[in-house]
Amino acid sequence: MRRTIGILIFGVSALSGSGVGGAAREQSPKAGEFWTADRVHTIQVRITQQQWFRMQPTRKQTLQRLDASAMARPTTQPTTKPVMTAHPQPAQHREGERLPPNFYGYEFAYAKAEFACDGESLKDVGFRLRGNSSYSGSASGFKRPYKVDFNRFVEGQKFQGLTSFFLNNNAYDPSMLRETLAYEVFRKLGVPAPRTTLAMVYLSIEGRLDREYIGVYTLIEDIDTKAFLKNHFGSAKGMLLKPWSIRGLPYMGEQWGAYESRYNPRSEPTPEAAKRTIEFTRLVNYAADETFGRQIGGYLNIDEFLRLLAGDVMLSNLDTFLFTGHNFYMYLNPEDNRFYMMPWDMNLSFANFTSAATVGQHLHLSIMRPHSGEMKLIDRLLAIPQYNAMYRGHIKGFMGTFFNAEKFFARIDVMQGAIAKADAMAEEAWKAKYATTQPTTRAVRIPPRPVASQTGWNGGSAIGLKAFVTARIESLNAQLAGETEGFVPGYHRPPIPPAGGLRANASYGNLAATAAVVMRGSDGDYDSKLTRAELKGAIRGFFADADTSRQNWLDEAKLTQAFVRGLQQVQAQRRNDRGERRVANRPGESAALWASIVIRAVGVETSGRVTLEQMLSAADRAFDGADKDHSGKVDESELLQVLDSMAAAAPPVVATTRPATNPAK
Repeated sequence: MRRTIGILIFGVSALSGSGVGGAAREQSPKAGEFWTADRVHTIQVRITQQQWFRMQPTRKQTLQRLDASAMARPTTQPTTKPVMTAHPQPAQHREGERLPPNFYGYEFAYAKAEFACDGESLKDVGFRLRGNSSYSGSASGFKRPYKVDFNRFVEGQKFQGLTSFFLNNNAYDPSMLRETLAYEVFRKLGVPAPRTTLAMVYLSIEGRLDREYIGVYTLIEDIDTKAFLKNHFGSAKGMLLKPWSIRGLPYMGEQWGAYESRYNPRSEPTPEAAKRTIEFTRLVNYAADETFGRQIGGYLNIDEFLRLLAGDVMLSNLDTFLFTGHNFYMYLNPEDNRFYMMPWDMNLSFANFTSAATVGQHLHLSIMRPHSGEMKLIDRLLAIPQYNAMYRGHIKGFMGTFFNAEKFFARIDVMQGAIAKADAMAEEAWKAKYATTQPTTRAVRIPPRPVASQTGWNGGSAIGLKAFVTARIESLNAQLAGETEGFVPGYHRPPIPPAGGLRANASYGNLAATAAVVMRGSDGDYDSKLTRAELKGAIRGFFADADTSRQNWLDEAKLTQAFVRGLQQVQAQRRNDRGERRVANRPGESAALWASIVIRAVGVETSGRVTLEQMLSAADRAFDGADKDHSGKVDESELLQVLDSMAAAAPPVVATTRPATNPAK
């Protein structure tokens, strides 16, 4: 049984949203009816070709990530009222007017469109493209992410009480449910978060497309509206920020102008709000521990932030402030003059952002250090016992109330049913589009219907939602019980020698890369170290895969074949151990050498056959030799030294001479 931990379990709100006053206060009954997560709306957007071309973005240079640890220390105390720069706003928006560049440098523009949904039609609706990777990954087709703004060109125009919303194309998410389920998790955790619903979207471009079905979209409530802020905070007069590519809430000096491009205020802040932001970042990064602990609660709603952190960690959501430094909002609430944080852009949640970590690493994401680099707000809060217990309580409590196989799986089933319903409706509509009422002797040719991509981030596979939840719950419980520390993003391996090892002949392959492959394949808890049990578990798996005939022994030929498969994962070697350029050896050459090393290491040269028990015994000896500090774990550099020693101790490699293709007679 897992060890239990005696921590205070704080209640988890089951409300649809919360703010200063608890539950969100709905301003429009129609809007409340519209935001039904498993409902499937039908949306039609019609524009001209000229308007379509007007919408296409221009692009500027992409912002580079900014880390708080790289900023200069403050030189002035205390903060004075900052000098503000006025930014005049246009009196009336023009079609095709470029918006400021986003994180990827895209400058999007609105065009006027005709919009229809649920029997209601509107004209002169603002319609534009949007997104970063969700746009760049779909820019060659029509299923792109969009934003709809009903009063962009017609003041006061609304749809179902809404001024705007987003049409998210579920890029890189074959389930098409990550956004819906992730936002629901945050709302149930008591974090102010957008509502969602589903829609089948049809696009008409005059002279080009005629009511073309472009796919199932997830509609996302717009945080940057007075209605959202009033619903959750009781006031929309505070300062809303949407930070871009900042990690660790960097302090950027005493002048507000330095903050604008990174903290990205959504409206002109007051001098008091700007001053409050500067003070907050200085407190987080440079205050003494005692000062931080005493004052942080006056600047930040700590409980709300810890609930947000718990949600991101449970969902293994690294495309946010934990890793990339964006995809979140901050609101300085005038009701209590404290900051609140809100989630954004959830399509890469549920272990889908494989640029930050492998799927397996996501499954074991650390609950105590879930971020890369230095992130003082998280580390300093969790170093305070009261807040540490509060945070861990939110995770444990939420697994008991919602994030579990019984309740969360049922929610997945409901949402998958809604997606299936939409898909069936789309198929029926697609066939009807090509049907004919005229008598004909020829069968009607129906072209294949475009379907959503089934790949995850960067073309890889995305883990199924239920498989993720099952594995993630197991890891969370193990971490809460103190049985494992979990995976820390951004782990930097120690420097490793050049390809070829330290002393081994280059014919044995790139030993540094080989050690990395062995580590990835054996490190069960993803802490970048191998235990004896993990090493033996990997050997058992290797033996089972290699023993294809199920004879319970391996000879040199079978070992060679198994090593070939493993070494194909290793990058081709370009230089030998002396730095000299050489032709990369083929996996088969190195595999044969390693097979002979294993036979000798196990001590079965006479029979030429090795059993699983003999390999496990040899693994014990190798582990004892590698674990120099007797820590019970072997890191990658120690693993490399073992491989290098084994190869260096082998008999010299004798170059073979290949027979001539046309031998002399």
